[in-house]
Amino acid sequence: MPTFGLFGTNDGGDPHLLGQHTVRMSPISTAKLNPYAEAFCLEPPGSAVLVPILLNNTSPVGIRYTLLPLGHGEGREIIGKVETHDLNAKDIRAVEQSRQESLELTRTNANKRDVNDPDYDEYDDDEDEDSTESSANALQKSQTLVHVRVTKPGTLRLERVLDSAEVDARLAYPLEVVIAPCPKAEFVPDDISRGDNIRCAAPGVVSGHKGSTPGEDINFNLDVFGVPPLTLRWYEDVNGRREYFTVEGVVGDQTRGISEVPQKLQIPLTISLGAIGSHTLTLEHVLDRYGNSLTPAPSSMTTRTITVLRRPSVSFKTCGPGRPSSLLIGSETRVAITTHSSDPLDEVWDVGVRYTPSDKKHKGWEKQLKTQDSTKDMTLRANAPGEYTILGVKGKYCDGDVLSPETCKVIEMPLPSAEIEWKKIYEW
Repeated sequence: MPTFGLFGTNDGGDPHLLGQHTVRMSPISTAKLNPYAEAFCLEPPGSAVLVPILLNNTSPVGIRYTLLPLGHGEGREIIGKVETHDLNAKDIRAVEQSRQESLELTRTNANKRDVNDPDYDEYDDDEDEDSTESSANALQKSQTLVHVRVTKPGTLRLERVLDSAEVDARLAYPLEVVIAPCPKAEFVPDDISRGDNIRCAAPGVVSGHKGSTPGEDINFNLDVFGVPPLTLRWYEDVNGRREYFTVEGVVGDQTRGISEVPQKLQIPLTISLGAIGSHTLTLEHVLDRYGNSLTPAPSSMTTRTITVLRRPSVSFKTCGPGRPSSLLIGSETRVAITTHSSDPLDEVWDVGVRYTPSDKKHKGWEKQLKTQDSTKDMTLRANAPGEYTILGVKGKYCDGDVLSPETCKVIEMPLPSAEIEWKKIYEW
């Protein structure tokens, strides 16, 4: 440290002031809480966060901080217990040693990654190491970084940093940082999560991609937790095509005026099934007012998948208006009914048929036919003349549509006949 010699005269003053004096000028020691303006949150159970303190020109032997309940704010009465913590030099060293051991374990696990894994990327290892060492590498020679370990939510306020010379470091603004519970979001359990995830396309929806034709609306509810206002980001994957959505400014009960307190909210989410195929909804992340962002792992609580099936449709295959089917007396004819645009998940199909006789010798009827062996065609055995009409079609899940030709007229062919005319042959 620099020294300065001081000389002066003693005009009747204290004789102890005579001579040369050396004044040692120590550099100003400072302490700054959360120097990188990070966001911290706790994800229970048993989690902890390390809040950094950037020290300049000091080696601390004591740190004092208080932990205030969330939502205390300026001018508000503090509701809850205020905890005061004093850390000595041994405590500080223990936290730093534990942190270094954790970093070494992270590096070891990263080195053990299977390089044959298709998801392995060597650049990810570099990024992990850079993220853990970037702050340390950026420090100046006079700077050090220590951490405070916090295991419960609250507002951490730095009260005092004491060095080995029993001198208080100057505390830089801001003096507080909020440690909130980590935000989270998940779907409320519903019929879809219990296996009822098949839906049928609305009439007119025939495309495999999401288009302008509206389909059935599906309503979900989301349980969202965190300090509002919250931002929720999710995406919908329709047959491999992904579209992102963001809901911002989600707030709850503000009547108490304490927006810093985490709240559990339930928000509705509605999508339109405007495409044939698979619709997968995934909650990507939720962000709280302090910038804490949580990306949930894919699970039954964070994803929903719905399969939209084509509506089956049927018609007569070779018989229709102007093309009747012929029937010989005393025999039967086979009339083909075919299904169109059907989905294999929806098989087998029931087809309703009505017979209207063309004479009084036969009685009308209605019956159900089924497709067999996953084929799209079925055979109607007609043994009487009249009109056969398709009434409807229904698959395992979906009602369908009847297309033209929906009627088939069966005409009975008359028995063969011959007219014989006898003429006398004259001999000349």
